[in-house]
Amino acid sequence: MVAILAARCGAPPGDAPATDTGIAAARSGRALEVEGVVTYADPTWQLYLLADSTGVIHVQPGVAEPHFRPGSVLRLAGSVRLVDGHPVLVAERLLAARDAELSEAPTVSGSAVAEGRFDGRRVRVSGVIDAARIEQARLRLDIVTADRRIVAWLRQGSASDAGPFLHQAVTVVGVPFR
Repeated sequence: MVAILAARCGAPPGDAPATDTGIAAARSGRALEVEGVVTYADPTWQLYLLADSTGVIHVQPGVAEPHFRPGSVLRLAGSVRLVDGHPVLVAERLLAARDAELSEAPTVSGSAVAEGRFDGRRVRVSGVIDAARIEQARLRLDIVTADRRIVAWLRQGSASDAGPFLHQAVTVVGVPFR
């Protein structure tokens, strides 16, 4: 993943502007210029995630929306605001975009997913499908892993599609977030 990031805000005359590095340093009300990898893009749910080596941030993509494809490396400029207590980058300008391959998803435990240790990052989780149903126009799978129950959402599919897989071992690759 790309890890080039600087945030700047106004400073009193004579002082150098404050500079932060990494998505993890994003603060509400601050200007932010960031380069990172799109790990998730869902226009229906208006959910877009951008990651660098320091963290992950939700993005309101604005004019950059056509470039938000998983794996794309984007350089964005905008401002950060809090939405439901989480920092969100409101992208005002697309500075650069290039396509790239997503890195291999590491295998992680259900507990690591449930605890948020991999929020916004692609992961691989194995378990057994315990239940399947349609919720919020998506297929919801309840998966029991070796150490925890997790929920996986599929954009397409129906409960009848998942029926034959009930109580079968599966491995899912996706992007957890809370």
